Amino acid sequence: MNITSASTGVAKLTYSLFPHISVVTRAGDDSAVDLFYNFQFD
Repeated sequence: MNITSASTGVAKLTYSLFPHISVVTRAGDDSAVDLFYNFQFD
């Protein structure tokens, strides 16, 4: 889990649910929730 904050007044929270799935939330002037699926080719 990562929490970051920028000088623009936006807080970002990244939470890994599973090795390939993570949820990213942002709060501030532009609030959002994103779901990411990561995959790699070996």
